[in-house]
Amino acid sequence: MTARYILEQQIYDPHPQVEITEERFQVLVRAGATLSDARAFEQGYELMLGNFMDMEMAFSRIGLSATLEFDHQYASLAQILRDANRQVVNVLTAIRSYVDQAPQLFKTLDLKPDFASTVKQALNDMHAGSADYRFIYALRNHVQHQGNAVQGFEGAEGPKVDANGWADAVRLLAFKNQLGTADFKAKVLAEQPDKIDVRHRLRMSMEALGKVHLSLREVVASRVDAARSAFEEAIRDYRAAEPPGIAALYARAVADPTQAVLIILDWDDVRLSLVRKNCQPARLWPKRSRGQPEPTALAALRVAAKHTVRQAAGAVCVSEEQWLDWEAGLPMPEGLFILYQLQTDQHPTHRVEREGEAARPDQ
Repeated sequence: MTARYILEQQIYDPHPQVEITEERFQVLVRAGATLSDARAFEQGYELMLGNFMDMEMAFSRIGLSATLEFDHQYASLAQILRDANRQVVNVLTAIRSYVDQAPQLFKTLDLKPDFASTVKQALNDMHAGSADYRFIYALRNHVQHQGNAVQGFEGAEGPKVDANGWADAVRLLAFKNQLGTADFKAKVLAEQPDKIDVRHRLRMSMEALGKVHLSLREVVASRVDAARSAFEEAIRDYRAAEPPGIAALYARAVADPTQAVLIILDWDDVRLSLVRKNCQPARLWPKRSRGQPEPTALAALRVAAKHTVRQAAGAVCVSEEQWLDWEAGLPMPEGLFILYQLQTDQHPTHRVEREGEAARPDQ
């Protein structure tokens, strides 16, 4: 006896049944698994991003409080550390969850290489290319087995000059000397300064993870779109049978009730809303305006001047960390860029005449 497969609503009211082939039934089963994995993939990233946003808002509140209030009692300072550690641990846990769960998805897809291998390669490349992420990865292990992520705080060096500088008024820190006594990975720690800005490292890591997520989304995009189209076509075909309404529509094997897949798109609409919302990496830096240098151009300028980061930062009176932010992508103010060009005799049209230096004949 040939097995029968149908589209049918699981309701008590009279309703039509629509015959489908076994091949189409299997397509719908795979489509359901694909859409379910796609939803889990986007929700895992959303959980990570949501915890990061909560941390940013909590840290900004700390900065606002430090700017407007002057409560330096020990209990108040201890509360800041407790709040900061709770927020950081939440982000670290969400990152680890995303990294661990992503390779487990899309196993039903016939991809070459398979999705798990693609995920692991992307994460390994990110780990190799980002000292910030290497630190955060090691910090997650430290927090799980040894101690706190945030060990102290201080006023930010070189506070922002605009009215929103309070958001970054406090630096939440881990200390290299303390981590070094706690069996922290020595090679990773050697890449870091004595005072490690945990918020900054998490910002850079979240941006890197966002780029990985978008690249992985692209790997499966056509398969996920095809899965949704299979569901949409099944709903259209069932609607053509003119049911009074559609609710709890299933594709199922008549002889085996356990072989069934729910054909609805409401929950996949939630996935699509996350795709639209999270269409670019988490990046808090503003867009670069005309006259502000590209990070690669700035780095090339420093190399041409044979400057270390410390020397370059000193030439424009900022911290090393500020300079590193500029080379990492934070827009450098145009005036400071021009100053550095002048300081290093690399401005295209002007040159600084230093005291005691004779003017050239052509000037």
